Amino acid sequence: MNADELKKAESELSKNLLKACLPHAAAALRKFNGPENGTEPCEGWFGPCTNMNATRIRMETAYEDEERNWRTLCPECQKACDAHWEEMWAEVYGGILS
Repeated sequence: MNADELKKAESELSKNLLKACLPHAAAALRKFNGPENGTEPCEGWFGPCTNMNATRIRMETAYEDEERNWRTLCPECQKACDAHWEEMWAEVYGGILS
C-alpha cells in the first residue's frame, strides 16, 4: 500500500469510526448536558405536563446518586420544584436553628 492509499484508507476508517461513535457520543452529551429546550416533554413536578419547553435542571437537593438531583422541567414546573425544595430546606434549617 503506497502513501496515498494509506491516507485514503485512514480517512475512510476515521469517517466510519465517527459515524459509528457519533450517535453514542451525542446521547452521552445529552445525558450530561440535558436536552435542548423544546426537544423533550417536561417530566412534570406534581403530575403530568405537556409543555415541550423543558430544560434539564439540577434541583436544590443533595442525593448521593447525582442523577437523582436532576430533572427535565418546563419553566412553570421548575418554579414549583424550586418552591417545594425551598420550603423543605426551610423546615430542615428551621428545626436545626430552633
